[in-house]
Amino acid sequence: MHPVVLMCCVGRGHWGVQEILDMLVSVVTIVGGVALVRVYYRDHLRKKAEWMHQLYTKFFENDQFKKVRRRMDHNGITDEWLKVEANEEQLVDYLNFFEFIASLHTMGQIRQQEIERLFDYYLKLISDRPVVRAYVAQWGFEDLDRLLNNRERREQRR
Repeated sequence: MHPVVLMCCVGRGHWGVQEILDMLVSVVTIVGGVALVRVYYRDHLRKKAEWMHQLYTKFFENDQFKKVRRRMDHNGITDEWLKVEANEEQLVDYLNFFEFIASLHTMGQIRQQEIERLFDYYLKLISDRPVVRAYVAQWGFEDLDRLLNNRERREQRR
């Protein structure tokens, strides 16, 4: 620091060298803290985007759910279709995926808006297919049932 500045501050009796150094350390600490928070937040968003991409890939690019997605698209889930054990197992896997998503929402790990951006159409299909909606309510998909109930209430208000 320039000697005149130091003399000015010291000359008035309020700011000594130690006070100035303490102030500089405080400023550097605050700036460093803000920078650290920004880096953490950006890293968090990047990791969340990667995680959302993994969910997207698991649902849309993996063949595991393709048959049920196709049936859901064409209103093909019926009581008769469900009586075939292999079909029911595929539906349960499909619903377990959404139960997982709903559980993440219940735990505060994923927001409703994020779920709807990726899966709104398929949640609507689950709600709109009476056989599937009844299956969710009857067979212990509690978090998914709650998510669908909340979604259905919001839809009714619109």
